Amino acid sequence: MDTDIKQPEVNTIMILTELDKSAKIAAEYALTLAQELKTNILLYNSFILQSSPFEHMPDDANTKIIKSSYDYLEKEVKRLQGILRSNKLPFCPDIFYLSEEGEMAFNIANIIKNEHIIMIVKGGRFDHDEDDLLGRSFQAILKKVRLPILIVPEY
Repeated sequence: MDTDIKQPEVNTIMILTELDKSAKIAAEYALTLAQELKTNILLYNSFILQSSPFEHMPDDANTKIIKSSYDYLEKEVKRLQGILRSNKLPFCPDIFYLSEEGEMAFNIANIIKNEHIIMIVKGGRFDHDEDDLLGRSFQAILKKVRLPILIVPEY
């Protein structure tokens, strides 16, 4: 008889963040949604590093990109946890974050294979100077990911 008891996987909402105001609004919306659906939250940021002609030397620009991503995500987790404490609802989702280098759509597709992501939430910042409404990286996500995607407007 097998005595190993497998814990049920907890569903997770993935929030795509571009480290801006629209991402904060989307995170607040997703936080409410996670409380209602009893899911956890994964704040996610993807970045592309600059290539350096000197591979063996540290690159200050890349170091700043990585540090700013992690710093933002750590502050955002604390901010969202503060909102949770003030809400005092019966379910309190766990909030995790991940920041990694690479093409966003490819990275997200890999994460979804290994995690129990049930939906993606993204802030909707629609600048007038964008060449298309959702941006090229988001179009690639739509092609690779087969999950509900909720876009939360900034206004």
